[in-house]
Amino acid sequence: MIMDINDYLISDKLKTELTRVIAAGRLPHAIIIDNADESERMRLAVFLAAASLCENQGEKPCGLCRHCRKIMSGIHPDVNVFERESGKKEFSVKIVRGSITPAVYVKPNEADGRVCILKETQFMNSSAQNAFLKILEEPPNGVRFILLCDHALNMLETIRSRSTVYSMISSDSSDEEKTKEASDLAQKLAMSLMSHTEYDFMAATGVLEKDRELISLTVCELQKIFRNAVFIKNSKTDSSFSEAERMLAEKVSLSNLLRMIKNTDEFNSLLNKNANLNLLITRICSVLRQSVRG
Repeated sequence: MIMDINDYLISDKLKTELTRVIAAGRLPHAIIIDNADESERMRLAVFLAAASLCENQGEKPCGLCRHCRKIMSGIHPDVNVFERESGKKEFSVKIVRGSITPAVYVKPNEADGRVCILKETQFMNSSAQNAFLKILEEPPNGVRFILLCDHALNMLETIRSRSTVYSMISSDSSDEEKTKEASDLAQKLAMSLMSHTEYDFMAATGVLEKDRELISLTVCELQKIFRNAVFIKNSKTDSSFSEAERMLAEKVSLSNLLRMIKNTDEFNSLLNKNANLNLLITRICSVLRQSVRG
């Protein structure tokens, strides 16, 4: 069975990005997949696990080699799936210490590496996330982690900062439209950050003043833009990236881009605390423009 990236609920931009990193053999060692539908998250995780271990010399995952077939059948010994205990409300630290930690240090049985898929990580309590962070900071060679959650913001900033977030498209058309609106607005805001005046940025945020959900989605999209700019700086390639991402990579220092990524976490934290939207928008404008200029 051929595994086709077009079969998954992801944007064209993400399809292009995944195709590029898979072909280059540069899938991140830690991935967060967020989407409201657990089954869709798991489908994409299986695809990425197959891409990680596929032994085909051409396009990956091929869906035909022994590793792909076993992964699709759920019987590959080097793909481990972890989830909260049945009937429990939380994904506990016991699972991290008693199951995940021992598993990642076991030498692969058949493949050249190991993939650990963690389901419903939005239910990981702080103790579990902090215990998992210790593995994430110094991962064993050849181990890739794929974390599945409803929204990446439910994970600790320290975990998000060490992972690459791949957001899937919701099957709900209204949610998809809002996500598209947030993505377009984030691109516009990123461009306006490099304007000589604050007017362009403040004018673009007008639609956010009464929509807390849209501003949260937009801030997350801004963070993706900043992360892509960091990738461009580090990889010295800007193919398939937006104009805003390329310009940020060219004009903003690496340290300032990293600061801007951290800023977006702060903004979403304030949103979750029901901060006044008008004041928050003003703060976003001020802090990000200051970071752009160093």
